[in-house]
Amino acid sequence: MKRESFLLALVILLVVLNAAVLVFLIPRMGARPEREGRPTHEIMIETLGLDSAQQRQFALMREETHLALDRIDARFDGAVSDYFALLTRDEVSASAKDSLEQAILGVQREKANCLYDHFLKVKSICREDQKSKFVELLPELTHLIHPPPNNRPAPAPRGN
Repeated sequence: MKRESFLLALVILLVVLNAAVLVFLIPRMGARPEREGRPTHEIMIETLGLDSAQQRQFALMREETHLALDRIDARFDGAVSDYFALLTRDEVSASAKDSLEQAILGVQREKANCLYDHFLKVKSICREDQKSKFVELLPELTHLIHPPPNNRPAPAPRGN
């Protein structure tokens, strides 16, 4: 009887472990493990097969875009800070709140346009055979503008 109990417990343990592995793997089935954790520019260079001249052009475009995005992010941070600073007031006019909301939306629009223009420039340096590969990258590139929920940072722990 002890041996049967032991085997039953072992089978139950294996079923639980298999279920845990499946729960862990199923959400990742669509992911490309060879790309996880790699910078987007490396993935683009490899996927598109950019030659050395194209890589130099791409590096210049990338640097220019990073500088522009840094400026845009700074303006976004300032607009969000000003918006939430309204909470320190006892009364806030609807026009002040609306104005700051429009500023935040404008900065987000500017960021999307900056990234769109960047990728349009990247596409322009591609040869015809590379353009079809560029289209394959589009779903990954859109994550730069709107990351999927599981890639968003976790909330900071609250102190007691």
